[in-house]
Amino acid sequence: MAAAKTQRGKCVVFGCNRAQRSKHMCLPHYKRQQNGNTSQDPLRTDKICAVETCNKVVRTSYELPLCKPHRFRRHSGDLRPVIHYVKDTPCRFPGCKNLGRTLGLCVAHYRQHWLYGEDNLKPIREPTYRLISSNGYVQLWEPGHSEAMKSGWALEHRIVMAEYLGRPLLKEENVHHKNGDREDNRLKNLELWNVSQPAGQRVEDKLEWAEHIIALYKKSEKIRKLRKVS
Repeated sequence: MAAAKTQRGKCVVFGCNRAQRSKHMCLPHYKRQQNGNTSQDPLRTDKICAVETCNKVVRTSYELPLCKPHRFRRHSGDLRPVIHYVKDTPCRFPGCKNLGRTLGLCVAHYRQHWLYGEDNLKPIREPTYRLISSNGYVQLWEPGHSEAMKSGWALEHRIVMAEYLGRPLLKEENVHHKNGDREDNRLKNLELWNVSQPAGQRVEDKLEWAEHIIALYKKSEKIRKLRKVS
């Protein structure tokens, strides 16, 4: 049989209902005594923060009753009134449309505040949604698009062709630039290519592949119109 647990009494400090840990005191009051603080005040009080215009309740007793924000500020001597901000409201920096998080600032502006201070906040540079890849193709940030890669970027020439056809491009379909300029993604400069080939060289394989191509593109009016656009 398992041994019964020993029932501990309550802390000897008046008004404290915590369980005894050492010398008939709870752990917080015992640590106070170890640190030379002989105060026998209860851990929780209903005192108000000593800073003017601050109405926060002091939950822990110290020599100077301070709320939690002012308690962290006391070493720097900054005991100005604490401004309380509501989360998920617009960033308080003028012109910023991001949601406010800490101190009423968005993540980017709070980082500036932490690094450079309140007086050195600057507008955030707009994110880049268009870039040129190393192989010269134009990429757009379209994470929800059917042509988007796992990274969230999509090739602009494939987006243009897919939106024209009204459907996602197939795996065997490719988009060719007529003039060779990969940054020129006008519809009249694009051609839809089918890069699939039959698996073998037998006549049966070629016929099956040809029937698949005819069924895929013969009835497509947009394919015929694309030739007129070009």
